[in-house]
Amino acid sequence: MKNIIKIITVLLIFSMTSCELFDAQEDTLNPQVGLIDIPNIDIQGDAFLVFDIRLAPFPPYEDAGAKAYLGPINVPSPKDVTSDMVVTGVEDVDTNSPGFYDITYSITNTNILDQEVTSTATRTVAVTNPDDDLSGNWTLVTENAGWNGTGTNTNGDPGPQVITQLGIARFRIPSYFNGGLASNILDRSVELRIAGDLIIVPEHGSQFGINWTGIGAVVSRDPVTDQVTEFYFDWRSTTGFNGNAIMARNTYSR
Repeated sequence: MKNIIKIITVLLIFSMTSCELFDAQEDTLNPQVGLIDIPNIDIQGDAFLVFDIRLAPFPPYEDAGAKAYLGPINVPSPKDVTSDMVVTGVEDVDTNSPGFYDITYSITNTNILDQEVTSTATRTVAVTNPDDDLSGNWTLVTENAGWNGTGTNTNGDPGPQVITQLGIARFRIPSYFNGGLASNILDRSVELRIAGDLIIVPEHGSQFGINWTGIGAVVSRDPVTDQVTEFYFDWRSTTGFNGNAIMARNTYSR
């Protein structure tokens, strides 16, 4: 009987020790999860600002800035590292010139695993007429201007084009141009922006690694409502395709 009690005691001690060792190894193999510093940026104020170009002139733009913090996830008092943050784009903002201006805040940290982690945040300043509404049905005519603007080939009218609104001065257009390289584009629907009478299609890519952008202008407005009745933009390749060759002109009217 005594031997049985000794065996049971030994087994209990071994079991408790094993659990303690296992817990210790678990902590060791799970290296300070929750103790790894993560950089984080908190934009002060709105991340999207609108200046109504009709109310210009405005005083020089003053950015509200951002705060940068460093610390583990869910830690209530992370370290303030705002002084290490890099800010670009503020000097480019002109609140009296129509356009979309991006201000970028970034902070980089090397954590205890020797991994370099960068956090970024962006504020967009839109200088535009916030009442401009391009949503609805449009007629699209596409003209192929050829490589580097040489030659003309009108591809015709591909039919009604429905433009939808994404936000203030931001819209979604359903197609590129009729035929040609339209089938090479990854996303057949891209964003169009209007800033005053400036038309902008932000840079985007295709399946062949060629980036495209569009820039144009408002052609006419309704004399009563001031709403846009015709606009155009030129497609341009920005990488790998004849430099900045004008590929086509899209003209929308209603």
